[in-house]
Amino acid sequence: MSRNILGIAHLNAQSLRNNFSEFKDLAFECNFDIIGITETWLSPEVPSDAVHINGYKFIRKDRVARGGGVGIYVKSEFVFSILEQSESHSASEQLWILLKINRIQLALGILYRRQEFGCDVFLSELENSVVSVLPITDEIVCLGDFNINMLNLNNRDTLKYTTMIDFFSLKQIIQEPTRVTRTTSTLIDHILVSEGKVIIECGVIGSHGLSDHCLIYCQYSLHSNVEMKSHLHTYRDFNRFNQETFDADLQAIPWHLMIHLRDVNDKIHFLNANLTELFNIHAPIRTIKIVKKNPPWMTDNIKFMIKLRNKSLVKFKRTLKDTDWNYYKQLRNYTTFAVKQEKKAYIEFRLNQNKHKTLWQDLNRTNIYTKAESHEVPIHLSDPNKINEAFVNSSKSLSTVNFNNLIRFYCEDFPQKFGTNFQFSLTDGQAILKILSNIKSNAVGTDELSIKMLRLCCPFIVPYVTHIINSCIIDSIFPDSWKTAKVIPVPKSNAPTDYKDLRPISILPCLSKVFEKIMMTQMQSYVQSIDIIPETQSGFRSGFSCETSLLNITDDILSSADSDELSVLIMLDYSKAFDTIRHDVMVSILRCIGFDESATSLIENYLTNRSQIVKIKDSQSISLPIINGVPQGSILGPLLYVIYTFNLKSSLKFCKYHLYADDTQLHYSFKPIDLPVALVHINTDLNSLVDYSEAHGLQINISKCYLMLLGKRKTREKYISQINIMIRDTPLGVKSSVKNLGLIIDDELRFRQHISKNVQKAFINLKQIYQNRSCLTKKVKIILCESLVLSHFNYCDCVYGPCLTSVDCRRIQRIQNSCLRLIFGIRKFNSIGGKLNEIGWLNMTNRRMLHSACLYHKVITRQTPQYLFNKLRFRHNIRDFFLRHKNLVITPLHKTSLYERSFSYNASKVYNSIPPEIKELPIQHFKIQLHKLYLLNQYTS
Repeated sequence: MSRNILGIAHLNAQSLRNNFSEFKDLAFECNFDIIGITETWLSPEVPSDAVHINGYKFIRKDRVARGGGVGIYVKSEFVFSILEQSESHSASEQLWILLKINRIQLALGILYRRQEFGCDVFLSELENSVVSVLPITDEIVCLGDFNINMLNLNNRDTLKYTTMIDFFSLKQIIQEPTRVTRTTSTLIDHILVSEGKVIIECGVIGSHGLSDHCLIYCQYSLHSNVEMKSHLHTYRDFNRFNQETFDADLQAIPWHLMIHLRDVNDKIHFLNANLTELFNIHAPIRTIKIVKKNPPWMTDNIKFMIKLRNKSLVKFKRTLKDTDWNYYKQLRNYTTFAVKQEKKAYIEFRLNQNKHKTLWQDLNRTNIYTKAESHEVPIHLSDPNKINEAFVNSSKSLSTVNFNNLIRFYCEDFPQKFGTNFQFSLTDGQAILKILSNIKSNAVGTDELSIKMLRLCCPFIVPYVTHIINSCIIDSIFPDSWKTAKVIPVPKSNAPTDYKDLRPISILPCLSKVFEKIMMTQMQSYVQSIDIIPETQSGFRSGFSCETSLLNITDDILSSADSDELSVLIMLDYSKAFDTIRHDVMVSILRCIGFDESATSLIENYLTNRSQIVKIKDSQSISLPIINGVPQGSILGPLLYVIYTFNLKSSLKFCKYHLYADDTQLHYSFKPIDLPVALVHINTDLNSLVDYSEAHGLQINISKCYLMLLGKRKTREKYISQINIMIRDTPLGVKSSVKNLGLIIDDELRFRQHISKNVQKAFINLKQIYQNRSCLTKKVKIILCESLVLSHFNYCDCVYGPCLTSVDCRRIQRIQNSCLRLIFGIRKFNSIGGKLNEIGWLNMTNRRMLHSACLYHKVITRQTPQYLFNKLRFRHNIRDFFLRHKNLVITPLHKTSLYERSFSYNASKVYNSIPPEIKELPIQHFKIQLHKLYLLNQYTS
């Protein structure tokens, strides 16, 4: 698609977040390509996601002090780079971008003049900016709030301004007042373009209560067409799908021919070709052009009211009569109210239709809640072949180690002998059907079959899929067509500059996932039976999680602090750990731990001769071979990595270790008097671990490795300067706080930074809901508050909950109280008593206690993870008349209140308070009944 007009606009928002929903409606209605914003009033603490508009990229420059700030919304299809950022202490706030439109270099600047500075200083800065961009651009557009009234041409500042823009052959094209009140009209928002530039249209649009400034705009003519991405969507059309006729055609396929084929690759080709042809008939592939539609709440009545409102504003500008002003305000208020009521009615209608699954889509359509889209790959990095080459090259091992000795060690010299005990067993249709039912992703791999398509073929297709998978097991072959991954690159940051800033997301054929699940289940069962996985490996294991790993770490640290010990915690980061696994070493390890020849051959066949393509929108790279690593996004890959590093513990003699997949942490506790010995032990283990890693082709990224010293504050402060720990001659500095498995840990184990960050996120989302409160029913408000606000405090609340100060507890509770005021429309100083129980919510303290109790119940009943269960001691030898004390968790003896933040202490405290009849329930019913109990206690207290 191409065009030759650029829609450019500006609005002084006077707080972008206030009335943001109405601003999105205005942006949708006007459909400008670029919208400059002044006086955003955003602070660095407010993420850009909070002011995200679908289809636009947003760049910003916030003022350090209160107020001010500028930003630019640019439609996603445009290529641009940021040119210049003005200094925070200057008289103007400026943000310049360079748009690359075919052969045109267009510099666009958004400016705000700070009135506390004189006009001369502002003009000097504007002149410097124009001079700096002129040599690198073909055309200039500059717009914003200049705070210079162009309706008063005799004013001294206005004369200086017009003289300066004339000097640069620029012209100001807005001719109507841009800030209109009942008594004044000024033209202080300007658009500057080059003299002689063709402007198709320009003007002023009333902001209707968003701000006391009007929106200014122009339709900017381009020298040549702008190549835009075609908004096309390709999909399978199931609207006319008939299951009965489909089943008849499915059964008519001569499946017996597939059974008699000898090569499993031919069997796969037969199945894929016939299913694809069948679905092309019953659910053909269609490509449609995405056309912008009116939002669902935009009724004819609303359109008429908007038209009437706009006409009344035009009339007032012409007459300047009080009666016309009052009439405009009345229409504006009626229109605003009507829009909110239509949005509310639409959402309520959808909920009454039992459309809970589409609630978030409906909220997005009404501009009430928009989730930020994943950032697009910039044009200069969008060559799929170059991306694929970068991804493949990054997985090539840079190690110069001779791996033959390591392979010989695992094959011949490993001290523990396992025999050859494992081989893959054949599967059955019931297992296949269960796996097909449980796969959640509907992404389409290189075979162009989705899980939805396979489910529509069930149960008829199940015996044939079972036959194929059993053939793979018998022949020890992983089909060639299942070895090619479709990779979608996703930027790791907002503004990626290099291919290393892109993250590969691999999509594999869905039938390969079924086979991998069969293999993984059998391998996992065997690996558990021979007990080779390190006890503290918490990644990809049932009953284990980041939370259990962090509970283990913090419990050890608090236990050591209670014994007057210091603890060193080292967090290590591996560079592309999954991508650098050596296939030959992997195979030797499998042989070492008892995989027989057929099982080893199947895994080796699975790992080798793999390839990948990169796809960006409609562009696709050529296929490139993958030499090392386990497949990203695969089901089997994580287990293979865990097996690959199973012997890591042998490299450690002194330190405790905690693992979550490739996240590795070392922990060492010591008496302060033993610091010299402790440093020797830690450095010895650290160097040994680095040697082990390099021997296996794994590279530690020292720049992302962190060190913390934990313990009692005075002791910690006394010895922190003496900590000297190094990785390969690179010292690790002691950090006061580090993000560890998603939880920000500080050296006092109070988690203040983590709480502050989540309080900030919660309030941002709460404000977004609050701005749209009049459009929402009570039911929707509850859902939004739970999902977007309170959910921020769920992650690892069993870890940080017992460590919170009373101040942080109140901060978190204040969030929930604000949610209640929003839901029930209660004013700030009015009581919210009883409202928690009315909607079935626990207060935040009880909520954390419920989450902790459920986790403790899982640990105790399943005895998993073992590293947490082993920390607990139970009263088993209790005489009959003390039965109510039987199986209680013994509270550990301790010396300090610091220990009362630990898992061991809180597990006994919380679990012992639960009635025995509830403890006997399975986890699902346990949570329900305990919630009822806490709710009752909350109501009566």
